[in-house]
Amino acid sequence: MFSELLGNAVFKENITAALAAGRLPHAILICGEDGLGRSLAANLVAAAVLATPGGKAALQGGRHSLARIAAQAGQTVKVEQVRSAKLSLVHTNLAPGPRVVLVENAHNLTPAAANALLKTLEEPGDDIYFILTATGTGGVLPTLLSRCGVYPLAEAGEKECVEYLAAVAPGADAALLYAVFGGRPGFCKYCALNPAGQAALQKAISAACFANAGQGYELAALLSGLEGKKEDAMALLTVFSHVVAGAVLRPGHKNLPGLTPALALAASGAANTALQALFGNANLKLTLTWFAAALAV
Repeated sequence: MFSELLGNAVFKENITAALAAGRLPHAILICGEDGLGRSLAANLVAAAVLATPGGKAALQGGRHSLARIAAQAGQTVKVEQVRSAKLSLVHTNLAPGPRVVLVENAHNLTPAAANALLKTLEEPGDDIYFILTATGTGGVLPTLLSRCGVYPLAEAGEKECVEYLAAVAPGADAALLYAVFGGRPGFCKYCALNPAGQAALQKAISAACFANAGQGYELAALLSGLEGKKEDAMALLTVFSHVVAGAVLRPGHKNLPGLTPALALAASGAANTALQALFGNANLKLTLTWFAAALAV
């Protein structure tokens, strides 16, 4: 049922047991950092809940038993999206079988959206299940959190991750990908198979090496090539944070610099600050210039 989700034996056992006993809470929160597979896990749970005659078709859009509430990275989930999902529930009141509302990135709900969702959770109905995802419990409205059963995700083990990458991306450097991202198969797969991910990883490693060696000119030249390419810059900053963290947490790979913990922490903080600035529509050139200067200090 959950074989597509790498690792996470405890999560699988708990969800499977709850489903088998008919005791899955009507609202659950699946928590996990980016790259761990929380969206995949949520979809698999939704498929399991809808595994009645026609359930698979419902998940794929053949019926209206699944409503989705989501926002793009860096954006908020607005109250209008929650109201639209609630309206779809009203329209399917007479439909047979369970219905699922999938709320992705619940930590990005606006206060108004969170309160609107809370009102629905207070009286969900016997056949309605809410599946929320978030990076952690801290960003979820406490009263909303109190209505949910919490199911955390964990990193996959090194052996599982390397074997998985060998199967899906035979030509990739699985050892390097694990050294950078740890047991986060989503990030590993993205940088193994996606050309944009491959480019971001290569540039992020170069940027980390330049920063570690104090080669400010080379670093500035690398970043200048991203001017006018906001998506590429944001991808590099995201991957860069993992590169510098991996260099400290999982040292030893020949392609990673030997960063000190203090430098890695400062570099990761600068990357996250720059990334948040770009999410807020800051000027790309100025942001990259600041980032280069911050690494040169």
